[in-house]
Amino acid sequence: MDYKKIAGDIIQNVGGKENIKGMTHCFTRLRFVLKDSKKVDKAVIERLEGVISVVIAGG
Repeated sequence: MDYKKIAGDIIQNVGGKENIKGMTHCFTRLRFVLKDSKKVDKAVIERLEGVISVVIAGG
């Protein structure tokens, strides 16, 4: 698994680094705080190697 490529693909499909306000992680999850959630391409992210699911939560 090419983690650098996966990370780049995730960043690109959440709207780019300029759309990210913040990000935290734990062992199994990445949690993004985004400026505009409409820029997220959820379908593409879900198809990436290593990604199990995408959950978009408000608030």
